[in-house]
This record gives sequence, C-alpha cells and structure tokens, in this order.
Amino acid sequence: MEFIEFFLQALVKNFFETNLVLLTVVGWFSVYALTLKSNKVQLKNEASLEIFKELQQLKAEFDKSSIDLGVLLSEFTLPFRDMEWVEKGIGENKDKNPFDLWQQRNKELIDSVSLFNERSQGFLNTANVWVSVTPNLKKARNILSAETSVLSTELWAYISFCTNPQDLNFNWKEWDREKVKNKTLEIREKFDRVAVGFFYDYMDLIYDELLKPIFYHKRKRRENFNYVEPRESETLTKNGIKKIKYSAMEGAKIHKEKRDKK
Repeated sequence: MEFIEFFLQALVKNFFETNLVLLTVVGWFSVYALTLKSNKVQLKNEASLEIFKELQQLKAEFDKSSIDLGVLLSEFTLPFRDMEWVEKGIGENKDKNPFDLWQQRNKELIDSVSLFNERSQGFLNTANVWVSVTPNLKKARNILSAETSVLSTELWAYISFCTNPQDLNFNWKEWDREKVKNKTLEIREKFDRVAVGFFYDYMDLIYDELLKPIFYHKRKRRENFNYVEPRESETLTKNGIKKIKYSAMEGAKIHKEKRDKK
C-alpha cells in the first residue's frame, strides 16, 4: 500500500511539473473567458437600465399631459354651472360672456390634445427605436401605436363637436346638455382605455423584458388587481389585446367595508 501511495504521489507530481505551463495557460484562459462573460452581462444590464430610464422619463412626461387632458374630459369640468352664474352676474367671472367660458375650455382642450399627441408620439417613437432590443414586444408596440392613432382621431372629433355651434345650437341655453355629457363620458372611456390602461400595460411589459432578468422581479398585472365588484375591461399583452373579466376579491370587499364604517 505504501508503494502504491508513493507511486501515485510521484505520478501526480510529475504530471504537474510536466504540464505546469499548460495548466497555467488553461487557467488563464478560463479566467479570461469568465471575465468576458461577466463583462458582457454587465454591459447588457447597464444598457437595459439606461433604455428603461429613458422610456420611463418619456412615460412620466406623457402621464403629466394625460392627467391634464383627463381632467378636461371629465363631465364635472363642463362649465354649465359657471355659465349660469355668469348669466346671473354671480361669481368671479360675472363680467364675462357665458359663452367665453365654453370657448376657454375649448382652447384648453385643443392645447391639451396637441400636447398629448406630441408626448405620446415621443414615447412611441423611442419605443420603436429600441424594438430590436425588445423584439418580443414589437406586436404590443404596434397595437399601442394603432390604438393611440385611433384615440387621437376621436379626440379631435370630440373637439370638433364642442367647437361647432351647429352641433350644439347657437344658443347655449338651448343646448342638449345630456348629449354633451354623454359625448364627454364616451370619449373619456375611450381615453382611459388607451392613455391610462394600455400605456400602463406596455410599461409593465417593458419592465419585465428589460429589468426582470436583472432584479428577478415581475410587475403585477392589472388583471391581478383587487376589485370590490365584478367588471370587464381590456389589457394589452405582448400577444395582443386581452379581454379580462375581473372578479370581486374578498380582501378588497373587507377593506371597503372597514373604510365605509369609519
């Protein structure tokens, strides 16, 4: 046994002495290969972070214009009450013509829609630049672009309705206010579907595509949100638009009941 151990030790020693240079070279190349791989992963992660930061900044700018426009598309911002007060000489605008308040809202609408279109196109154009980095989202990006284009057309049609006296009647007192309200509710629903919902969904997709491999964290989708009552909606996925039937969540119901008791 001692002879065998001595023989094996001598054999191993002889191998290392004979192949020391070869082992050194192999070790060096192994370290070099691992370093290159590590650097490649690091560069990819840094690029993904920079792309996401750029898109996130553009999305933040878009959100601001979206929020401002969303306020104007609310039924509660229709200036009928203020117009009545002006007609009666009441309030801070009593020296104005009632129709001037309507015209003022129209101007704000035109400015807000113009800015909304500018910001949305800025975001979509940049998303298109980086589509080669996120090829799985090309379909979702194209759908979002098409839906945004349709929304823009519908927004301008709503503005045309609001600015054309022939659609409303020249005498504002005789306007069909219910019709104006319904038109506003209709465009607001279309606006929320795309500008709020689909853009939100797309940023979730961008996050998962670029940052999930780095942080091992996936964004929570809208279909997983808690709702206190059943409802239907649509969400944008990388495979297209998906119709969702939201179920009432027990946890949300309990939270609502506790809140209502306060």
